[in-house]
Amino acid sequence: MRLLDVLLRRLDDERLLELAEATDAVLYERVPQLGCAVKWDLPFYQYIGNWCFLNKERDYLVLGFINGHEAEECVEWLHAHDLKRVRHYRIHNQGDLYRPEFDMVIEEMMSINERRVKR
Repeated sequence: MRLLDVLLRRLDDERLLELAEATDAVLYERVPQLGCAVKWDLPFYQYIGNWCFLNKERDYLVLGFINGHEAEECVEWLHAHDLKRVRHYRIHNQGDLYRPEFDMVIEEMMSINERRVKR
């Protein structure tokens, strides 16, 4: 079973299924050294420790960055969602995966995990 199948089996919307597949592919393209695990019945991506998870909201997907509360550069594109540390990047369509701000979010979140290891 693929990691993404954990989320896919809960999606009944064809558009979100395709969006989840595209998101997974883009993440591995941008960060080839990603690891993966299933936690709390969600696909978790690991980059030097827990990095983010993919989940469904009403009619879009979110990447929940575990240490998103530490973001400084890309904070305007991350949303708090009743969690103290996690910040979400909302993915409404495949275009959201190719916006410059998505690249900025990925880069900053990677840097945060890299700095946390050095502490």
